[in-house]
Amino acid sequence: MQHEVREDYTLAYAELASADAGQVRQTSTVRVEGCTAVVGYAAPVLYVARELAQDPCAFDTVLAHERMHLAIYRHALADLEPRIRAAALSRPLFDAARLELQAVRAAHRAFDRAEDGARRNALACDGSILRLLHPQRIAGGARLSH
Repeated sequence: MQHEVREDYTLAYAELASADAGQVRQTSTVRVEGCTAVVGYAAPVLYVARELAQDPCAFDTVLAHERMHLAIYRHALADLEPRIRAAALSRPLFDAARLELQAVRAAHRAFDRAEDGARRNALACDGSILRLLHPQRIAGGARLSH
């Protein structure tokens, strides 16, 4: 099931809960009724810190990263039900659903590690992401190096 993605560029960097330049907030649910598990995701919201709108390169870099997170969710949802059914052959249905959701979270962590987000953001767009989000640190003498 494809949900429409809402994009929000109004929150400041300090307002984003994970202190990232951008993020996708995606709520997952696992509910078991009798012998049926309902596993799903609420409509996602993609956030990019409003400070980044000042620099198209910085904004586009973070937006592309967050859209990859959306792709990870969509890929996971494409065959979620058969994976849960298969896993439920060897464990309780609720546990199978919960483990599948944990696997999706692990895929996001692996993507972020592969991207090496902190270093990439420090160097991307000639350091503009870091400068826009942490102007006090840069003004205080921090240097960007490759």
